[in-house]
Amino acid sequence: MPVSFARAVALALFVPLFAASNAKAEAPGEVNIYSYRQPYLIDPLLKEFTAKTGIKVNVIYAEKGLIERIQAEGRNSPSDVLLTVDVGNLTQATDADIAQPIQSAVIEKAIPPAYRATDGEWIGLTRRARVVYASKERVKPATRGRKCMRMSTMSIR
Repeated sequence: MPVSFARAVALALFVPLFAASNAKAEAPGEVNIYSYRQPYLIDPLLKEFTAKTGIKVNVIYAEKGLIERIQAEGRNSPSDVLLTVDVGNLTQATDADIAQPIQSAVIEKAIPPAYRATDGEWIGLTRRARVVYASKERVKPATRGRKCMRMSTMSIR
């Protein structure tokens, strides 16, 4: 199976990200991740990381509450990395003061400045495209040239 560019970059970042982190895993040769990402999206990447590095990855997946969990665990939190799914959770995590700066020449070389915090508290591993599609056959002449906005109450935000 060919490896996508984004997947290759993300995999390449796992080693320096964990090595550069000020946090310590519970056991040598292990890394603990709290993840809002869905397992099927990152499990293959994490398995490949373990196969290439020998570092065991322990993951706790949740749809919500991981930031609060890290806050409650305080300095005793076993979490080395928090993977968020959007800028809202990222902002909440940095506002909660649970992030630690990461300094790594490898990360600075691989991740453009636009995709990492200036204070080093977070880096972007992926980005998402928002695609707008319009069917010329179904768009009524009266609506052409007008903006289409999604509602905040929609299930897909």
